[in-house]
Order: sequence, then structure tokens, then C-alpha cells
Amino acid sequence: MRALDQVVAVKREELMTVEEQKEKNTKMETQLLTKQPQTGEGNMEDFSKKSQNLEERLQSLEKQMSNMSPARPAKAEKNAEHPSQKDEELQKQNLKLVSDTELCLQLEHATVDLPRVSKKVTYLEESCKALKSGSAHLQTRLSHMSGARPEAVEWRTRSMN
Repeated sequence: MRALDQVVAVKREELMTVEEQKEKNTKMETQLLTKQPQTGEGNMEDFSKKSQNLEERLQSLEKQMSNMSPARPAKAEKNAEHPSQKDEELQKQNLKLVSDTELCLQLEHATVDLPRVSKKVTYLEESCKALKSGSAHLQTRLSHMSGARPEAVEWRTRSMN
């Protein structure tokens, strides 16, 4: 009877801790639900302020760019002597960038395909082994069935191929 009382006492304690945990969970859920709208509004205000600051910076940079554009023709006049050379250099750079991009894409594609191809190679190697063992097994069965020597059967199968 004493052991039964101890088991009942332990079960009561477990039930009490479970109930306490449930109460804590519900309290925490209600706290989270009440705090979410407040933090969401705060984040929205922060985002709108950041967005406004970025728009102002963008406008100031655009003004700076428009102020700089009249000064550029003077620089362009200096380089006007060799426009074809500049164009050639730009074309070379463009071709180099295109080839680099193509190489990067090929590398990425190869990296993605590598696991698939290695699995396929492993599968094909296993298939070859299975076919070779099956062929050897069939040759021995054929030699036993015909009563001939295995070398003769092997010679016949080779000549058929």
C-alpha cells in the first residue's frame, strides 16, 4: 500500500507541473498576441522613416549627378581624339565579361550536375558487374548442360558476338 501511495503522489506532482506549464503557456501566448501589433506598428514606422531617408538621399545624389553632367563634355573632348580605340577597349572588356559569365554559368551547371552524374556512373558500374556475373553464371550453366568444357563454351559465346 505504501508503494501505491508513493506512485499516486508522484503522479499528482506531475499533473500539477503539467497544469502549471499549461497556465504559463497560455499567459505567454496572450502576451505575444498583445505585443505583436505594437511591434509591427513600430517596425512599420521605422521602415517608413528609413524609406523616406533613402528617398531623400537618392534625390540629393540625382541632383549631384545632374550638376556633374555639364562638366563631363570637357572630359569627353579630351578623349575625342581616340574614340575608336576607346570603343575597341570597351568591346574587349565586354567580350571578356561575357566569356567570364559563360564560364561561371558552365561551372555552376557542372557543380549542380556532378552528384547526379556520379550517381549514374556508380549505378552503371554496378549494372556492369551484375551483367558480368550473370554472364559468367550463364556460361557455367551452359557448360554443365551441354557437358562441354567451360573453355569451349566461352569460345562459342565469344565467336557469336
